[in-house]
Amino acid sequence: MRSWGLPDGATQYGMDRDRFAALTADPAVRSELVESKKEGVRNHVVSTPTLFVNGRMYSTELDAETVIDVLQEEFARVTGAAGN
Repeated sequence: MRSWGLPDGATQYGMDRDRFAALTADPAVRSELVESKKEGVRNHVVSTPTLFVNGRMYSTELDAETVIDVLQEEFARVTGAAGN
């Protein structure tokens, strides 16, 4: 199975190369990754991270402040409450 250099690339993000390679070779992990990919394709996800709130997709820089803003706006939309 071809790894496309992912184990080496994982080290750039502080992951242990050998542990990463072992996990991605595990059939159960690979199956979960494939299912996650299929779900992303079904939902038209084109980048990560992507957040869905009440069926609305947000694909942008998702720092804590942005997520809080999205949740507050959605709460206001759903409840009719004025936002802060």
